[in-house]
Amino acid sequence: MNKALQLSATSLLVSGMSLALPLHADTANLAFDASKANSPSDTTADSADRTVSASPRDALGFTLQHRFNGGKPLPTETIKIPRNKIKDNPLVILKALKKNFSKHLEKQKKPLQIDTELEFLLPARATKILGQLPKVSIKTHVKSDGSGKSNLVFPAHRREVPAKFGKGLIDWKGLDGQFSFTDQFENLTAALNIAGFIVEKKGKFAASLGKTTFSGAFDANLRPTQINLSLPSFKAGENDEQLNLQTLTLKLNVDKTPKGLELDNVNLKVGQVGFSESGSKTRLEGLALTTVGTVQNGVINYTLQTQIDKLVISDKESKEALELSHVGELAFRRLDEEALLALQTTDHQLRLFKLMEVAPKFVAKSPEVALNRLTVTTPKGNLQGNLNIRLDSKKATQMEIPFLINALQAQLNFTIGKELLELVVAALEVNFIKALLIDAGDGNYKLVAGLKDGLLTLNGLQIPVAALLY
Repeated sequence: MNKALQLSATSLLVSGMSLALPLHADTANLAFDASKANSPSDTTADSADRTVSASPRDALGFTLQHRFNGGKPLPTETIKIPRNKIKDNPLVILKALKKNFSKHLEKQKKPLQIDTELEFLLPARATKILGQLPKVSIKTHVKSDGSGKSNLVFPAHRREVPAKFGKGLIDWKGLDGQFSFTDQFENLTAALNIAGFIVEKKGKFAASLGKTTFSGAFDANLRPTQINLSLPSFKAGENDEQLNLQTLTLKLNVDKTPKGLELDNVNLKVGQVGFSESGSKTRLEGLALTTVGTVQNGVINYTLQTQIDKLVISDKESKEALELSHVGELAFRRLDEEALLALQTTDHQLRLFKLMEVAPKFVAKSPEVALNRLTVTTPKGNLQGNLNIRLDSKKATQMEIPFLINALQAQLNFTIGKELLELVVAALEVNFIKALLIDAGDGNYKLVAGLKDGLLTLNGLQIPVAALLY
């Protein structure tokens, strides 16, 4: 997927989390080549505009102007956020707004009515493409106890892009949102209605988003504790590359264990998604993904369930399309709660070192990973199987490779149809797969493998693991 499609898809998912800031601005700037405006007069104007008010390309800039209890507007304040920070965490925008509002609330008596105008700062060339974006209005009522509600409106904006930038259309349908909060904007909840957008560059690029709703709840640090996203349609395409997503719903609930470990419970469903590129087409129908985490006596169990009703992959070089369906469950069992919490609260770059430190706690619980009820169904035959890997704490007396191998236990069972196996071998161009399998005599090949006490068993053949390592 090229850069424009990647940005469109990413912006789509980020939009609800970041107050739907003009995500179409970046998409449009990629779709419409602003470099065509490099005439001497344009360059001079750009330099002047950037000096006065425009936000640099590597930062999102906007101004805020507040009015308290109908009084005179306060001086305009400018906020600029580096785009790399937004990319890493879109919620940094909410944090910037929260910080600004909280600063003013400390100086005001409650109850309080706040009228706010937010205006985006764009580079001059972006403004020539997008036009002048409308101001966002925010009306906030704060009660005597500091709790309150805000109503946000980001008006619709339609722009016929000038021919010198590549004739096209930018049609932002508008957004409205409601927020509630406790004292000092803690424990924020949000509900957004995004009316959609269309970006078109005639004969080159097109992207559209249907009416989308988002709701969420956030803790004092603006980390999401609950998310509900409903996205009916998103399309993007450039030349022979096309992406078409239909009916996506996402539900997230973050539960905290008694010790503070966050467990993400996710329910994701996609009605259909298709992608085509250079003659290759992929269509997926009926994707469902569910995760569930539970805790009991300091032990975490976590499962991931997946289902695909139909996946069709076709290539212009292939005589026929590959069609399959899938169900499966991946389970993580007996994970140490304290060890996971230590990893969760450790900086990402230091987690490997922390993992080495807490490894004995993981091993002490005899952790287990299991792939259950794996089923892949195709017209050419089916694949079914399960896998279980476990670390026996009684045998892992030291955190060294020989001891860990001796403590490792595994069991694998799966069968695959003969015709499907031939297709897999041909596609991967590897024949050693067939060498590991035995003919079950019923139109399938099967593999039964196990690992225990340092001894690997493959379809009855026993091999010491040490012989494979040394």
